[in-house]
Amino acid sequence: MLERICLLLAVGTVSNYGYAWDLPTYGDSSIAMGDTLSFDGTGNQFNTEGAGSWQINAALTGLGAIQSNASGNDPRKYGDISNAQAVMAKPSGLIQAFAVAGYYSIPDLSTGYLRAASQTKRTWGALPVAYASIVPDNNWSLSVGKLFALGGAEGTFSYENTNIQRGLLWGQTNSISQGMQLNYQNDTWATSMAWTDGADSGTYNWVAVSAAYKASARTAITAVWNGSLSGNSADNSKTPLLQNNSQITSLLFAYKGDQLGLTPYLQYTVVPAKPAIGIYGVSSTQGIGILATYRLTPLVDGQLPKQNITLPMRFEYLNTQGNSGTSANNLLYGPNSAAWSATLTPTWQNGPFFCRLEGSYVKALNYTQGSAFGPMGTTPSQAKLMVEAGLLY
Repeated sequence: MLERICLLLAVGTVSNYGYAWDLPTYGDSSIAMGDTLSFDGTGNQFNTEGAGSWQINAALTGLGAIQSNASGNDPRKYGDISNAQAVMAKPSGLIQAFAVAGYYSIPDLSTGYLRAASQTKRTWGALPVAYASIVPDNNWSLSVGKLFALGGAEGTFSYENTNIQRGLLWGQTNSISQGMQLNYQNDTWATSMAWTDGADSGTYNWVAVSAAYKASARTAITAVWNGSLSGNSADNSKTPLLQNNSQITSLLFAYKGDQLGLTPYLQYTVVPAKPAIGIYGVSSTQGIGILATYRLTPLVDGQLPKQNITLPMRFEYLNTQGNSGTSANNLLYGPNSAAWSATLTPTWQNGPFFCRLEGSYVKALNYTQGSAFGPMGTTPSQAKLMVEAGLLY
């Protein structure tokens, strides 16, 4: 019955990670995917004279939600397109390319929902990711353009992730940056170094360094540091002032079994005082997250089966310290606030069609009155039910 309901919903609705052996790409796609969904566009390759071979995939998805303690102008229930995108890649040759084009929304546990049309307009536009790469051999590459930011355990777009909504820790990191990234990878190690504009600020003052070690065929450990080297006063929907002036350290462990996937990680961020741009005190966050997926249908030769049923879960705790003096909200729900969250997202996919249901709960601790949930921001918790369904081809 669940499969039939999900199929009807799908028909009716229109890397932040690093490395292929760390968090693998499932299906016929060049975009990094989580443990639950895959593109089913087998044969979506086109040979062009003079421009080489290209691969094109499509993500057409919609969502609906009902929530308690809606904040501000956020409605109690809503429905929207979550993705209407084409993913294009030239994955071979000396000169390679990658791009994501179309509309998207970014459902997030810690903020109100912004509809796809507004989200696309206010953040990265209809071409959020586009870069070219020089790939001289199987080990080295240099990419230039609009890149997925290094760090974090969750991707930018909903279909990349095991949960529909991004988590509390994700809200402290960058998603998309402009700049360049040098990569080296062999059978055991993968390293990257990037020079970017942080949270797509237009000022190239961020440096990122990452290193991943493949401990075994199923496990990998990744350490990432990225941060701002100077002050930047930009402050808007895609470039929040505090996060864009932060320094972020992450340590991730990944285990990928045939039935169990597990990614626990630690994240620490610090925002140094920069009085010249209005940051009058030091702020920091300390977070721990656990992403876990149990597959009712195990992997087949390392790939998701055509009909795939999974039970992904996410648990998080985020603590903040300090007071930047820039706003009452600071980094979470007020200065020195904290929060924990739990999310469960049963997921079904059959070929290109998928459907997933999600229940989430967020509890704010030591929050500032007016900065939490509810019409007046005075309620400490929020529960939400969501559904997302669509086509990944």
